[in-house]
Amino acid sequence: MKTEIKNILAMIVIILLILIAVIVPFVFNKVFDRRMNQQVRYIEDGKYDIASSEEKSVMKRMEEIAASGMETGRAFARIPIYMNDVLFNRIINEYREWRKLINKNINKFGMNIYLSRDITVYDNVGLYWDYDSDVSFYVCTTVAGEYVKKQKYIITMFIDKETYKILYMKIDNEKLAKKVMEFWEDTDQNKYDKYRLGQNKVKNIDEFLKNYYHIPEEEFYREKGDIYIAKIFKKLNWDIWETSTAGIGVGIRIVENVTDGYFNDGSIPWSN
Repeated sequence: MKTEIKNILAMIVIILLILIAVIVPFVFNKVFDRRMNQQVRYIEDGKYDIASSEEKSVMKRMEEIAASGMETGRAFARIPIYMNDVLFNRIINEYREWRKLINKNINKFGMNIYLSRDITVYDNVGLYWDYDSDVSFYVCTTVAGEYVKKQKYIITMFIDKETYKILYMKIDNEKLAKKVMEFWEDTDQNKYDKYRLGQNKVKNIDEFLKNYYHIPEEEFYREKGDIYIAKIFKKLNWDIWETSTAGIGVGIRIVENVTDGYFNDGSIPWSN
């Protein structure tokens, strides 16, 4: 009888040991994972946290950029970034909003631009960061087609790291470059008057900017002159102009200027 009891107790102990061996690691992993999830920062660009991107309002971020005092010559650091699906999807969503605005309202020197809905994004994305002001934005180069005449456009986008809003876009195209260079050679002092945007197009751009950047009415002012110039958040100039590479620039031009040391080499992309 005692032998049977010992055997039963031994069996119970063995079963308990087996259960402990199975359950304890499972419980430990659950507790460990929960603690790690409280500490981990999901990032897509090296060591920099982008988890707060949805937490900051667009208006607050734009006010920060306006107050940063960005100017040519500021020392922006450049960090190479790998283009992954999350970043690509955010970029293309913003691009498609700008595409509609450009296709419907922006023609430069008598040349309408019809950007395709889809783009190819090069992998060599850069993150530009000014540690003093905490202004940071991605710069990526893309290729888009023209859906009417099947021409290729090289499009460079400058995208705020916190909100993913496009701050500036540069568009280069061989046909467009010829138009720009012809414009530069025009000696007529009133040559800009030939290419003024119509009242409806100007109004459409006004409304787009206010909605896109969440600009209060009192912090938006459109200036007279050139093709289109608006002062947003009282300090930032948003305009449409011809770039040094004989393309067109659309947006906050100073954003491109602070990357000059790294980004602009004076070449025309489609000529390489």
